[in-house]
Amino acid sequence: MAGRYCENCGNSCGPEDKFCPSCGKTLNAGLSEASPSQSEPQSSLVSLEDRQRRLADAISRWTLQGWLIVDRDEQNVSAVLRLPGKPVNHVLHAILTIFTCLLWGIVWLIMAASQQNEKRMRINVDSHGILHEEILTL
Repeated sequence: MAGRYCENCGNSCGPEDKFCPSCGKTLNAGLSEASPSQSEPQSSLVSLEDRQRRLADAISRWTLQGWLIVDRDEQNVSAVLRLPGKPVNHVLHAILTIFTCLLWGIVWLIMAASQQNEKRMRINVDSHGILHEEILTL
């Protein structure tokens, strides 16, 4: 046997594989004995509406976790989200430091040094419907 290839994506498959290791399609009826050059992979382009729906699902998932929408581009099916850092309440810590005879100042310094910075994320859905998320720490 020369080799088996998935008819959906053209990936090489083993003789015992039931699913394509690349695209996950069931291989019972989707195998070809031809080489990948002879068996052209099918186009797996996703419609703009489906891509926008996947982007909306991803955005709603992240906004439930506290991320805020900075920019959203429906035409390019992308968005930028922001997770605000957690600021230290310096007035409160100054008052506590005074009342504890400067002992609270150590805690205040540790909290100020370990303050979380703002994070930004770019999300986009490519023409094949694959969701890409890139998180940047500023």
